[in-house]
Amino acid sequence: MESRAEYARPILLIHIVIPLKVDSVRQPPHHAGMDELITVQQAIRILDETPVTPRVERLALSKAVGQRLAEDILSDRDYPPFDKAVMDGFAVRSADTGSPTSLRIVETIPAGATGRRELKSGEAAAIMTGAPLPAGADAVVPVEDTSRQGDRVVLNTAARSGFAIARRGSDIEAGRIVLPRGIRLGPAQAAVAGSVGASTVSVYGRPRVAVLSTGDELIEIDQAPREAQIRNSNSVMMVALLTQLGCEVQNLGIVRDDPALIREALTRGLECDALFVTGGMSMGERDYVPGLLRDMGLE
Repeated sequence: MESRAEYARPILLIHIVIPLKVDSVRQPPHHAGMDELITVQQAIRILDETPVTPRVERLALSKAVGQRLAEDILSDRDYPPFDKAVMDGFAVRSADTGSPTSLRIVETIPAGATGRRELKSGEAAAIMTGAPLPAGADAVVPVEDTSRQGDRVVLNTAARSGFAIARRGSDIEAGRIVLPRGIRLGPAQAAVAGSVGASTVSVYGRPRVAVLSTGDELIEIDQAPREAQIRNSNSVMMVALLTQLGCEVQNLGIVRDDPALIREALTRGLECDALFVTGGMSMGERDYVPGLLRDMGLE
């Protein structure tokens, strides 16, 4: 189920200008009202100080990669959940080993199985990497340090207690946080979540944003411009940047310099969490966006 707690009202509207050559850009003439423009740093501060309430969604783990966790993910049990062998070899009682030592093989324990009996003095169990250590054993002798002779194994080295064993809970104990709230789920984090059984996770919903371009001079990038036209590259850049940041982007396309059409597009864009506007924001007679935004009750 998706929690429908919505973001705050749309807050971000910008005008993008991309000079082709810095040294060729001429300084604009001063207009009354130009001093009212804010700097990029001021705009960022306003955004940082604006409270938002992000949506929280419950998603299948496979669908949540790339988003940020809205909850802590806890370990569902000790990891490893038992004392396990970390090498192929023979589980033994270290007190029985010397160099060399011959022990009787009483069973074989593959990964995914458990030992059927407790090891007694003079016994060994063949064991595979990842298999639980049988009761009575306290070490594993690597297979390369042994030689097998029928139902017996000769150990060519002494084993110290705990060798080639990962103790229960040595990675993490049950109930501990394995992934904290706010972390972004990448491939490695998804693997951790999967290992503790988090098949569905609560994540913050992707911001839903709209991109709007205004101007009679603009055409789509797949069209051939006439003498006074330019292709709408700003929109391409904005959509790419926002997509890269993890947003769900709605491209509202190009709107001509017509107040009614622009107002209609702004209204649609303001249904999203944030609206990005390029064009129509200067002091010219056809720069309608600032006035329309004021008329619509936005600062």
